[in-house]
Amino acid sequence: MAAWLFTAAAWMLVLAGVFIAWRFGWRDPGKGTRRCPKCGYDMTATSGLRCSECGHEAASEKRLRRRRIRRRWIVIGAMVALVSWFPFKWPEYERLRPLGDAWLAFLPRTSLAAGWPLLLRWKIASASHPSAWWAIPNAIGYLNVSSLIETKRLWAWQEWLKLRSCAVVFRSSTETQEITTATDLMRFASEHPTWLIDAYMERLVDPTRNLGVGWSDAFIAIETKLDHKWATPLLHAFEKQEYLLRSFDRGLFWLSTTGVEMDSLVPLLSRNSLGRETKISLASSLAYGNITQTSRREVARLLARQNSFGVPTLLPLHIARINAPDAETIRPLSAAIKAGDVYASILACASVAEAGVYEPTVAESLREVAGGPDRPNRRAARLALATLAGDDVAVRDEASALIGFLRTEKSRDKRMYEVTVLYEFARRRLLAHDLAIEGLVAVVDAEQQDNWMDVGNAGACLVEHRADVHPGVRALLRRQIELESSAGYFTLLAYIKRGDAPREVLDARRRFFMARPEPQRSRGLRDLGAVRPSD
Repeated sequence: MAAWLFTAAAWMLVLAGVFIAWRFGWRDPGKGTRRCPKCGYDMTATSGLRCSECGHEAASEKRLRRRRIRRRWIVIGAMVALVSWFPFKWPEYERLRPLGDAWLAFLPRTSLAAGWPLLLRWKIASASHPSAWWAIPNAIGYLNVSSLIETKRLWAWQEWLKLRSCAVVFRSSTETQEITTATDLMRFASEHPTWLIDAYMERLVDPTRNLGVGWSDAFIAIETKLDHKWATPLLHAFEKQEYLLRSFDRGLFWLSTTGVEMDSLVPLLSRNSLGRETKISLASSLAYGNITQTSRREVARLLARQNSFGVPTLLPLHIARINAPDAETIRPLSAAIKAGDVYASILACASVAEAGVYEPTVAESLREVAGGPDRPNRRAARLALATLAGDDVAVRDEASALIGFLRTEKSRDKRMYEVTVLYEFARRRLLAHDLAIEGLVAVVDAEQQDNWMDVGNAGACLVEHRADVHPGVRALLRRQIELESSAGYFTLLAYIKRGDAPREVLDARRRFFMARPEPQRSRGLRDLGAVRPSD
């Protein structure tokens, strides 16, 4: 049945209750006339304060003329109005009935927001002691709180009560189901106050406390607001708890962005107890993290000894971040250059060119790939050889040919890795500035479902190069942002990180976020608020 029928019936009951209370309880047509306060006899024709009907003597003249309120009818009217609560809540009951615990729809949302932990404990206890007099019939030890008190159905102060309850659970509870429920509520909340994030992180970094289920997903929701004061405690938690390393790669990535020294995690790569995927995740975070040159060389040495999926890609990332690598350091890239993984081969070619060190074994691998079958990494090998030889003309010719290819070729399969080649050499500043800008524009402008990560990074790279000072590049980036493409998404993040953006870009994004539902609107406007116009 349509929800509006129940709403209409509820409002009719409210109006009926108000009418009954006013008409029969509060309204007094005889107000102001002289009446006996005990029996109501009309004393207009009677002098004095004594009632000639019942003999009651009033205390004063004012007592004879006061309003007569019939409290019984006011109570009846209030009860009729209160009955409207059930038709008001019936659509909510119907919504929750397939999920179980539909009777909770009749409880006030404020009580659910503040007391859901007590209600969950009651259900868990009822499931354990079904025969107790206080037990909920057929109870299970689970409560779908997220559906009962959805954020979009709460007032701001009710949302605050709900999150306060979550913080209390994080700090004091030992029930796995209770902690899991608090984690879900925090993950789907529109706002994450500092005191809630601190309560969650206190439990996360404490090895003696259980985390429930879904805790890593909740971290994704708060990582953009997480204070860097938690970097060191989280680093120590990774050192002591192997299960965090196995299941919390997002936390490793966040650590790599904080600038905290991660050298203490390097020895973990040699542990046999860690699986292949865990080591790859750790090595990826260390590639972008803050570690000393000694540690980075150690990671490169450990990766060179490994023979597993992912290593050909990670090894070039680490070697590219070694200051003044020698021939011995880059020699392991020889195998990566000839690897079957095309992406790893392209990364290795770019890393060798960036290192600028001529090593015979590596050079031989480059020549072998450059003269081999027509594959995308062949162009990367040619660019690397020309860069090592200092032949700027050959570099420009090869890059120009690549740019022309991207502007004319429409096949996604043929374009995808060529995009990676151009992006990797441009972002490492191995191409002349004008050529790099032209190449990045070619990558972004002709997005044909290419490698979305490289296309997106190309847009961000244009922002980092300040190429948006050119009107054509600025219009291109604005169009990509409006289209919500991968290049537009990365470009917007780069503008936010840079702290300034063209006014036309800011105005377009504000209009976009104003048309979005909550919480996307408030989050987007908040991020844009920290970006100032650059023109």
